[in-house]
Amino acid sequence: MPTTMIRSLFALLFGAALLLGPALGHAQAPRPPGVPDAGKSARIDEILKRGSLRVGVLSSYPWLFRNKMPAIYGNNDPWRGSSWILAKAYAKTLGVKLDMVEVSQDTKVPLVVSGGIDVTVTSLAPTPQREKVADFIIYSTGANCLIGLKNNPKLANVTAISELDNAKFTFAAIAGTLQQTWTAQLVPKAQLRIVSGTGNGAIDEVISGRSDLAAADNPDWPMLQFAYPNKLLSFPADCLNSTLGSHDVGHAIAKNQLAFLELLRGVAETMKADLHQEDLNTYHFAEQHPDQL
Repeated sequence: MPTTMIRSLFALLFGAALLLGPALGHAQAPRPPGVPDAGKSARIDEILKRGSLRVGVLSSYPWLFRNKMPAIYGNNDPWRGSSWILAKAYAKTLGVKLDMVEVSQDTKVPLVVSGGIDVTVTSLAPTPQREKVADFIIYSTGANCLIGLKNNPKLANVTAISELDNAKFTFAAIAGTLQQTWTAQLVPKAQLRIVSGTGNGAIDEVISGRSDLAAADNPDWPMLQFAYPNKLLSFPADCLNSTLGSHDVGHAIAKNQLAFLELLRGVAETMKADLHQEDLNTYHFAEQHPDQL
């Protein structure tokens, strides 16, 4: 082959290498097994490009609460509970890291709707209002107790929950929570005192005497007894095993993201047994270490 032809061939090959080199160098890594192909979900594509799953976190015992005892729990995760385990599984399935974004009662749904976060992993109960703007991944269940003070004379002779549906009783509930809606339906004749904030804000209203009763998640009972020893009573009396106001508990994503929703629901389904066991472990932990919740 003439020297000029050889030189021309090398020049063509070198030019092709320069053109293809950047494309090959930036070729997208293979997606983890089970993750929808590019173009199937704009949200998943964005998460993979970002390299992180943004999750909204807000303490909601027993499903999500801060890990104050890493030595006992066995790892240094900042959070624990079934919600946290599931959030980590989402990230592992997508092959990305978890990016935690602190949210509040007021922002936990709006942020996921606006795209500020990908998933709200603080516990949420589906309600008709929330389901208008979000889809849910159900992974657990909850129930309520009605908490009051033992020394409240108005409660001394109450023997049935139906007797509490009376205008002489005032119930406290945190604005925007399931308990607010549920309490209004359970005791429509009673007075409802709406308070802002998170955590035990409604219980604080009871302790202060501004309200007679407040609904609380049944697993909160050991923690409340520790915080206020010999001061509280519960309806029903066996708060931990209450089925009062039984409801689903889940995570939320913005509506109309079918591929993303199906992926997350699939992860939750495969972990059903592990998540249930974590809930049981958490109840046991609360009985042993109520001061750490």
